[in-house]
Amino acid sequence: MPRRAGLALILAAAVAACGGGAGAEGARHRASLAWPAAAGRAGLSAIAVTDGGTGFVALSDRGRIVTGRIRRDGAGIPQGLADIRAHALRGPGGAPLPPALRDAEGLATGPDGRLYVSFEGPARVWAYAAPGAPAEPLPRHPNFAALPLNEGFEGLALDPEGRLLAVPEVPADAAEIPIWRLEAAGWRMAFRLRASPGFRPVAADTGPDGRLYLLERALVLPLGFRTRLRRFDLPADSVGRTLIDTAAGTHGNLEGLSVWRDAAGRLVATMVSDDNENRLMRAELVEYLLAD
Repeated sequence: MPRRAGLALILAAAVAACGGGAGAEGARHRASLAWPAAAGRAGLSAIAVTDGGTGFVALSDRGRIVTGRIRRDGAGIPQGLADIRAHALRGPGGAPLPPALRDAEGLATGPDGRLYVSFEGPARVWAYAAPGAPAEPLPRHPNFAALPLNEGFEGLALDPEGRLLAVPEVPADAAEIPIWRLEAAGWRMAFRLRASPGFRPVAADTGPDGRLYLLERALVLPLGFRTRLRRFDLPADSVGRTLIDTAAGTHGNLEGLSVWRDAAGRLVATMVSDDNENRLMRAELVEYLLAD
């Protein structure tokens, strides 16, 4: 057969082997929107959608919190971003974080507007009264010091009782994902989730339905990234239901997740991708409608 046709078949087979589109029973792709450079696109690692889908707080692993609005049409489809403001992540003394301490990866927002940010290295969780405010360090567990510098807390969520859940980036060949929970007596390893072979956890959120959502990522060279989203009914469910499972290259390096309900009562998963300051990679906002 012609060489180009053979290469095309090989590529098609590789894509098929890397997974199909979004899980047909669990989610439907609604929109993908390029994240504008003026909105601080480098290093996007987390997002929280606010105000019924019209506001957002995003996090960059380059030491910034970005706030703004999402412009939507009458059907709720995102059309662009507006009113962008960038705020430096600050330490307890109020000074901007130096490069060695600003690898922020996880974000959770409290009902009072308080922001909780998790960092990969050194592994820790800090609270902020508002974007740009000084950090308020939360307690640390002695075991946090053993987490590798680039495999600290990727995901952060608040459970239905308002307790913080922190998810480390375990290796792709791990069998389980330990979930840490901050309780009155401090952090403890509360439960474990079964890992997806070949995937790493990169974000978490508790939806308005009270269930835990876990965003996972796999790199398939040379095709790109696969995205998987699972939902868990806690505390008994450790396997979860796969809602999204994309082919490699469908989206960029999706690292941030926010699950919310729109004005029509539909569950929405909003995700953002990290372009790693590489022009060949995409910085984008991606949304899926999720089945209840």
